[in-house]
Amino acid sequence: MGIVSIDNLFFYLLSENLDPSVTFPAFWAKGNKIMVNNIEIIGGWNRGLYLDGVSVFKLSGFNVSGSNSSTQMAEAIYVENSDSGEITSGWVEHLVDNAGSANGRTVWANGEGHAIYVKNSKAIKIGESNISTGAIYVDNSDVTVDQIKYAQTNAGIKMLNNAKVNATESAIKTQNLALTKQKQMEKS
Repeated sequence: MGIVSIDNLFFYLLSENLDPSVTFPAFWAKGNKIMVNNIEIIGGWNRGLYLDGVSVFKLSGFNVSGSNSSTQMAEAIYVENSDSGEITSGWVEHLVDNAGSANGRTVWANGEGHAIYVKNSKAIKIGESNISTGAIYVDNSDVTVDQIKYAQTNAGIKMLNNAKVNATESAIKTQNLALTKQKQMEKS
């Protein structure tokens, strides 16, 4: 048991979309402590970053995305069976949202892609990130979400299977829209 600390890591798959039979991610980490700063995973991967069974982790300064409208990623960040982790200061975009880039993979509706998917995990904090494509999924996990900018209509936090989410106003897209409208009405 030790610590893995990574700075400035880059993975690119720019000219193809992997088919669903290719199940490995661009970067897969298991272990006790994983600290990653400044990671960029770009291209047609099925899964960009996969943290599996990690006791303590910090992901800071990331760009995980497809490369354009024809080369798109299926799932950006997937955290499973992990605890005491933090995902901050990053960007997710270009998830599979059109049939032309699907190559047999699921095509997500506007904002329903797996930008960040947390499953069977606890004490995970997600914050200060721009999710241009997709949503945050919390599946049977305990997660805190703060300061997220969503860009698509159906984006936001999706809760599944006894998920527990502590979220601020800046993390809940639908509340932000309602609160903005309420504040506008109060001013008039």
